[in-house]
Amino acid sequence: MIEEFAKSNDERKRTFRNEIMKELNGIQNNLKELLSENNKVSDIEKLERDEFVIDTSKADELWKKGEDVCNDIRKKAEMTSLTM
Repeated sequence: MIEEFAKSNDERKRTFRNEIMKELNGIQNNLKELLSENNKVSDIEKLERDEFVIDTSKADELWKKGEDVCNDIRKKAEMTSLTM
């Protein structure tokens, strides 16, 4: 019974992952096409690579979270070092 549940759960995970990967590949292909087209236009029409980021606030949030995690790790390492 547990094995059947684990097997069906694994299958659902695999299916979900495959769907997400297909969607991401589609987005990746669209971005590549846009970047390719961007390289063909005149300098006035050309966008910078950063301008292709849709959710800049989310990117900033993720960057800040990464910095916070790094700071926490530094503090823990410092405390460990001091206790030694």
